Amino acid sequence: MSLAAPSLAGAAEEITWDDLLPPEPEFANPIDGMPDELQGDLFSVMRTETNIEGGLIPADGEAAAMAVESRQRLADAGYDAARLIDEIREVEALYEQYGLEVVAGFDGRTVRIPGYALPLETSDRGVSEFLLVPYIGACIHTPPPPPNQMILVDLNEPHRFGDIFEAVWLTGSLRVESSSKTLSFVDGAAPIMSGYRLTATLIEPYKW
Repeated sequence: MSLAAPSLAGAAEEITWDDLLPPEPEFANPIDGMPDELQGDLFSVMRTETNIEGGLIPADGEAAAMAVESRQRLADAGYDAARLIDEIREVEALYEQYGLEVVAGFDGRTVRIPGYALPLETSDRGVSEFLLVPYIGACIHTPPPPPNQMILVDLNEPHRFGDIFEAVWLTGSLRVESSSKTLSFVDGAAPIMSGYRLTATLIEPYKW
């Protein structure tokens, strides 16, 4: 079902999800050149520290003892685990911030983009609001994409999808706008952030 005449698709600028990403920040990889087995030790230490800080495991338990051994193996190989963990967390924070950044130049442009529809507001008439995501299973079976890889879609009239996750082409007016929506799961609900919003004028099935 289309919301408007197919001729609107021809007037739109076809874009990809990569187009919605700003230039990637440059950074040095803290573990570049580190042997795989020592990387395993390092991330084991990180995971254990996080679990202890979160109260998930005791600070004097078996996992903590194993982390001490991992630290020692790293030290014996000339690696400072504490410094590397700090550097990794700095990179993670950098990427978290990068996920919030958008391409301001897309604000107000008419675009056509493919993706998967994740319904938010439904009724017996169909879906009136949904998230467009770049890959199947996003937000449900995997951690959500960053906000600059999520588009909140508004419809002038409800649309009936054939599947809960349906690949579609969307055409409409794109806005740079941060939104937060609560997505329900089988075991609860969680807020999902999006960095773009699109008012759809045309929905077309994605043909493989």
